[in-house]
Amino acid sequence: MSLQFGIVAWPKTGQPLSGDAYEIIESGETVLVALADGLGSGPFAAQAAQAAMAVVRSNAQASLPDLLHLCHHALLGTRGVVMGLLRIAPMWGRVTFAGVGNIECTTVTTSGFKPLAAYGIVGRRLPHPRPFEGVYTPGDLFALSTDGISTKFSWNGLPSLDKDPQALAEIIARRFARPDDDVTVVVIR
Repeated sequence: MSLQFGIVAWPKTGQPLSGDAYEIIESGETVLVALADGLGSGPFAAQAAQAAMAVVRSNAQASLPDLLHLCHHALLGTRGVVMGLLRIAPMWGRVTFAGVGNIECTTVTTSGFKPLAAYGIVGRRLPHPRPFEGVYTPGDLFALSTDGISTKFSWNGLPSLDKDPQALAEIIARRFARPDDDVTVVVIR
């Protein structure tokens, strides 16, 4: 695969563990990027987010709505998570996103792909997951982020989108991180 990734993740100030978790799974002709934010912060939030990632790792080939349902059932009785799933199939020119809660998928794409997450909580109240499908073009830019990144984040506020994904993730975190929450941003190009 020719995709590149940049990741910044840190726990809330004063917490030893982050309640956020992510996975990047390259499999065959697709890449799956998963991001979960356990409700609250600390060890119980981390436990819920890590449980979601375990389900993702074990079921990476499932459709995104099915994967959200599997995570929901596995997380019943936990704090629950908000969660975003992004699958890119570069060879097929396809991108799909499905999310629940306040996980953002911010994009700069040739096709104008602008997905939204549904209101809800995986493990508590799962809405009918609706996948957003679009055209993927090499060079398209995606950022999955938890609510530790301010909603004021936009690609327009960055000095240059030509930087590598790691540099972009670091700029986003430096400029838009909220000091009172766990922070995770995954940039994909």
